[in-house]
Amino acid sequence: MAVILAIDQGTTGTTVLAVNREGKVAGRAYREIEQHYPQPGWVEHDAEEIWRSVQVTVGAALEAGDLAPSDVAGFGITNQRETVVLWDRESGEPIHRAIVWQCRRTTPECQALKDGGHEAFIRERSGLVIDPYFSGTKIAWLLEHVPGARQRAEAGELAVGTIDSWVIWKLSGGRVHATEPTNASRTQLFRIDERRWDPELCELLGVPTAVLPEVLPSGGLFGMSDGDAVGLEAPVAAAMGDQQAALYGQGCWAPGQAKCTYGTGAFLLVHTGDEVVPSQHGLLTTVACGARGEAAYALEGSVFIAGAAVQWLRDELGLVDSAAETEELARSLESNDGVYFVPAFVGLGARRWPPTGATRCANYGSTAVPRPTTGSCNSRRTWRVSRWAVRRWSRRLRWAPRRWRVCRRATGRIPKGFVRCRSWTGGSSRPFLTTGGKSFCVVGGARCGPRRRGRVGVREEGIRGIRELGNSTGV
Repeated sequence: MAVILAIDQGTTGTTVLAVNREGKVAGRAYREIEQHYPQPGWVEHDAEEIWRSVQVTVGAALEAGDLAPSDVAGFGITNQRETVVLWDRESGEPIHRAIVWQCRRTTPECQALKDGGHEAFIRERSGLVIDPYFSGTKIAWLLEHVPGARQRAEAGELAVGTIDSWVIWKLSGGRVHATEPTNASRTQLFRIDERRWDPELCELLGVPTAVLPEVLPSGGLFGMSDGDAVGLEAPVAAAMGDQQAALYGQGCWAPGQAKCTYGTGAFLLVHTGDEVVPSQHGLLTTVACGARGEAAYALEGSVFIAGAAVQWLRDELGLVDSAAETEELARSLESNDGVYFVPAFVGLGARRWPPTGATRCANYGSTAVPRPTTGSCNSRRTWRVSRWAVRRWSRRLRWAPRRWRVCRRATGRIPKGFVRCRSWTGGSSRPFLTTGGKSFCVVGGARCGPRRRGRVGVREEGIRGIRELGNSTGV
């Protein structure tokens, strides 16, 4: 039985699904990764731990499906975006922990770029605002703060990349240093209209082009896996950033089609076809993928904290034993008594992209609570702020040209009752179609390459099987 191994390397862990031709999941595995917080506002991952999690879950998924290495027709990769790794080309070892997309350490560097009047130029070329969220200033920080890194990078001794590049490098046994447009477009170094690294952006941010990966099509061939690395040899046939992969996996391939994924954060993307659409409302212009892997674009509203706030209620405050409990608690109250919770752990993201200092002060006023704060109160406030953020971006879709057929899909790990509430979408006359969660992120990686080249891949009817899987498990 031929399967595609779809690797989803996310913020909190790595998932591998073995997907067959009918879209059925023949085997599955998951492994968490540790979060490192060296300072307030800083977030790091151990890149070697990330790679070990990929190795372990690949083997576990095959074992769970009673599959042999010879059954694997290829790999598809989807990944947490913006997180960067800097490593030695010869040894293949990272020279620093990976800096995670949530990390705010480059806030001063971003402010310096704004003060220098570079905001409009960066926005025009990359489609992105100036914010520590994106990879460019993270790479520059590594080159400046790791001893000798800049000199070694300019000499070609170091390689840098987002998590897709790191996984491809390790999968290929160090033979391939590559990325693809959806991940490259999140670095602030990539000119999205010409789909190439921009020397002027690289010079402005202080990143030598010699350290950057080659940009291949999302549905391109990224080499062969190394038998010593993962115990099998198969083509790495597709790669895509997680949110664009979810857009693709949901079948949103035409202008006006949109999806919202609820995970660590909440990310609303609307496909704009082959048109690069500048936003007037604080949205990001980013690269997406057409039905057969061709160049396409999207607008994105990014909410940094959604499911992570529920996890905070469970793990840090100890108010609930499971995330699902928060739904019942929140529904038990009719009002939040005018008290609001602002999940500003790592900034707020779109629309206004406020600096970290402003968001850290945002919760101070919530200490004057009119009655004792309970788990129900905090659960309701947490749900309301996540719902409000999604409603706000849903309403922004009203600008869409009438020629666009706006179809909206919602997916993710937030408890189903709240994801399906009409109030999440602002009572729109065109509500989101809701489908089960994590599977659509990985199916984007599983489908893109094979669909484009006509190889063994997920058939159209197989998408129904994956949708049924998500709805039944709530993954």
